Amino acid sequence: MKCIISVLILIYSFTSVAQDWELEKDKEGIKVYTRLEPGNDLKSFKGVAYTNASISDIYQILLDAGNVKDWAFSIIESELLEKGKNYFIYYTEFDSPWPVDNRDFVLKADIKESSSEQFRIEHNYIPNKKAEKDGIVRVKKTNLIWSAQKTEKGTKLTYQGYSDPGGTIPTWLANSSVVDSPFYSLKNLMEKAESK
Repeated sequence: MKCIISVLILIYSFTSVAQDWELEKDKEGIKVYTRLEPGNDLKSFKGVAYTNASISDIYQILLDAGNVKDWAFSIIESELLEKGKNYFIYYTEFDSPWPVDNRDFVLKADIKESSSEQFRIEHNYIPNKKAEKDGIVRVKKTNLIWSAQKTEKGTKLTYQGYSDPGGTIPTWLANSSVVDSPFYSLKNLMEKAESK
């Protein structure tokens, strides 16, 4: 009996731990990794890049939530809803490929660290801040993290996240943008910051 319980605990521990990151794309100095999360067929992502842009310039762009649509992948609308000392709440609409309905997010961004050497901003779904729109699916399971730190190679910028798009969407389609989203968001953000 003890042997069976030990085997079950061992199997559970292997299946409930996130997989290692797998490199999916290495282009233009941007590396994008993905992995399956425990008990889920949807992938999370991590994009990493180095830039000559300053921590301050990148940080200011990320704080300008009303203009996320100017650089983030497939975002067609963005609006700052509320701003506090160490957080901001914003809305974005994501352009989904036909025949899938567009998705939207209402996220609270908590500034966990902020200095001239590094920052970390965690974005999570927050309810009851903006009414849902007809024909658009509200994404309610999401966790995104933007972080940066100074290194000898320049500013190391990391964008990591997981989202469950909700509604009826095949897993393969939901996973299809998991590489493009961090790649193009990082690329566009760095270009914007480097042009300052």
